[in-house]
Order: sequence, then C-alpha cells, then structure tokens
Amino acid sequence: MQFSETTWVGTRSRRRAPRGRLTDFAGLPGTYIEVGELDIVRDESVTFVQCRVKAGVSCELHILPGVMHGHDRMTIGIGIGIGIGIGVGIGVSRRTLATRCRIIIDLKFTTAPPPVGQFAPMFLHAADDANHNQGHDWSMPQFPTLDPELAAAVTMLPEGDFSDLATSRSTLNGMVDTLLAGLSFDGVRLQELTVPGSGGDPDIDLRLFTPMDAEGLLPVLLWIHGGGFAVGTAESCDPYCIDVVRALGFAVVSVDYRLAPETPFPGPLDDCYAALIYIHSHADELGIDRDRIAVGGQSAGGGLAAGTTLKARDEGVVPVAFQLLEIPELDDRLNTVSMTEFTDTPLWNRPNAIMSWRYYLGETYAGPEDPDVSIYAAPSRAVDLTNLPPTYLCTMELDPLRDEGIEYALRLLQAGVSVELHSFPGTFHGSGMVATAEVSKRCVTESLNALKRGLRVLAPTL
Repeated sequence: MQFSETTWVGTRSRRRAPRGRLTDFAGLPGTYIEVGELDIVRDESVTFVQCRVKAGVSCELHILPGVMHGHDRMTIGIGIGIGIGIGVGIGVSRRTLATRCRIIIDLKFTTAPPPVGQFAPMFLHAADDANHNQGHDWSMPQFPTLDPELAAAVTMLPEGDFSDLATSRSTLNGMVDTLLAGLSFDGVRLQELTVPGSGGDPDIDLRLFTPMDAEGLLPVLLWIHGGGFAVGTAESCDPYCIDVVRALGFAVVSVDYRLAPETPFPGPLDDCYAALIYIHSHADELGIDRDRIAVGGQSAGGGLAAGTTLKARDEGVVPVAFQLLEIPELDDRLNTVSMTEFTDTPLWNRPNAIMSWRYYLGETYAGPEDPDVSIYAAPSRAVDLTNLPPTYLCTMELDPLRDEGIEYALRLLQAGVSVELHSFPGTFHGSGMVATAEVSKRCVTESLNALKRGLRVLAPTL
C-alpha cells in the first residue's frame, strides 16, 4: 500500500462525512483513522472502520485514551489548569504526531521485503522444519493488504494444525529452544518460584524477572503466554519479559499455567488467578508495589488475562491497575466477520479457533449456543464490563480474532473504562514474530509505552 493511495481521516472531516449513507466501501484506499476516547464521534469511527475492513480495505484504527475531540491541537491549558493542559496537550500531540510520521515512513519506504538474513533466527529454523507451509499460498494476491515485510516471511512459518496437538507442541518447543539459545539475562535477575494453586489444585510455577539494580517496590506485570489454551510455556516468553524489565524497570511474573485439553477450564484460569493472588499477598517480600499490578497476555493469554481481571473485579481482593490485551482470544461463539472469513490465514484461522475452544471448554461444551459458558472463560460473553481497569488492546488486520477484540474494546469504552485500541494494518496473528518488520517494531514500542503509562510511571517515552 503506497502513501499516495492512503486516506487520512481526521475526526473533524469524518464527522461531516455521510458515512451512514455509504454502503459500498470496496475499492477505497487504505485508511488511517484516529479518534479520542472522549470524542463524541468515537463509536461511529469504529463502525466506519469496521465497514471498510469488511469490504477488504486495509485500515489502521487508533483510539487514544483520555483525550477528546481536537486533542492534537490542544497545546495550552486555560486558567487554573494551564500547567496540566500544557503537559497533557503536548504529550498527546507528540504521540499522535509520532504515530503519523511512523506510518508515513512505513507506507512510503516499506516497498520491498528485507533480506532473509534479517529475519529472526526462529524463522530460519522453521524454514528447515518438515512442517513448514510449503503447500499454502499466503501470497499478496490472496491477501493484498499483507505488509510486504511480513509477506516475505510468511511462507517460512510452521504450519499451525491444532488438530494434532503433539506435533504442534513439538514444533513450538523446537522453535522456542532455538529462540532461547544464548539468550542474555544481563541486568536481569530471574527467580523461579513454586506457589500454591487454587484450593486443592497443583502448585504453579512462576518466573519472576526483576532488574538487578532494583530499588524500592516495583510495578509488576503478570504476564500470561499464548498458545490457544493448549500449547506454550512460560519460558517461551522469557525474551519478552526481559525486554519489559530492561525497558521499563518493572518486575514481570510469567505464569506456567496448566494446559487444555488435559486441564480444561477453569483450571488454566484458576492458575492465573492464583498467581495474581500470590503476588499481591506476598508483594512486600517480592519487592512489588501491590497498588501497581497489571495483568496482560497475548492471544489465548490475552483471553486469560481478561478473564483473570474480570474475576479480580468480582472477587474484590486484588485491585488490578491495568490490563494489557494483545490480540486476545475472547469469544467462543466465533460469529464475527473476521472469524467467519479468515479460514486459512497464517498461524491462526477459524479451524484452529474451533479446536482451541473445544480443548479449553472441555467435553461438556455444547458449542456456541451453550448458555453455561463462564464469562471468565469467554470474556466477550460478559454483560457488565464496568469497574474494570484502564486497558490497552491491540488487534491485527488479517487475524480471525480482530473483530472480537475491537468489539470488546468498544464495549469497555461504552462501560466507562479508559481504553487505548490499536488495530494494525497488513498484519496477521503472531506477525510480531517477524521482529525486524517496521510494523512489528511499532507494536512493541506502543505496547511498552501503554504499559508504562498504565502503571503511572514517569519516564521518557520509548
């Protein structure tokens, strides 16, 4: 997608546009849309994006938390609030301008794939694996909005066949072994903890990462790994946890929860909640600030993070300060447009999602119409989303989980929860594994900045 073919839609022009009268969005140019959380045109902006995306138009949507209509021009305050106005206005305007500039650079200059040597080592390993996707055509014609840098790597990905869990686990473990080989822990201390499970459940293994030179009580991120509820390990997230510690000076606790189908819901969720209870109740000895606890995760881990946060709200024991939901798996009903249409997308698709929910919800699960599915298992089923903590949520354009993530974020906003939502264009589920791609770098930087702001840490923006 070239910059010359991109539409820039601001809140003022969109408010006057006859969006509701337009029914055919096919053939429109790629679009970047940003809107403030407190903007009266917020919800219609999301609808506008959804209409375009459903028509195959590549869109990037960014909802900025805590800001109003015209935020990018608010650089001074008035009267008694002038100091706060200057700080907020300049800070938000800088973030907005930085995002726009990065998008312009991406669109103008990202026109050719990088050399193979620039891919992460795990992809070089995957290319030699017998299970890589030689038989799939994940080319630009099939997915014309796929980012060129990602398109060059997509054929080197391992095939995600969730019906064969043994092979899926073996393939992932091999990739993780390659990724972790020679991983540096410089400046980071790792403690391996074993803590009590919930009720009579088995003990849970936690990995606690802290800065070597830590002083005082630290903000902490409880991180939950992805893997469709059925594959993955806490150790696979060591690189991410180390990056958070180094970049932000936080503590990170990574949970090695039990996997489905051997342990269906509520087992994995109970493990995550028990880990949250433990770090809160042992905050002083762990060097953690119990008032600055974030819960986060990616993919199925994002769904578990959302479920854990819902349970924390309802139980009233741990005051979760922030939730970080990256490409979350939230809804077992599988009825969104993206989930219906993306049957053969890289790494994650509708067939895998069907298997994932069957594994997680167990033998008694009666399907999407099952009225007994817990909101802690499938957070999208929750009717009441009030009194949840501020949230950062990101989705990927070519991800079956895209629409359920966007809808969950919008419902949080409508329930009065402060939310930053970013839907990244040209990306797919797990495309962040192509770490050298510019859009992947944007995702990582923004997520870290959101986490920093969410836990009220005053530090230079990354």
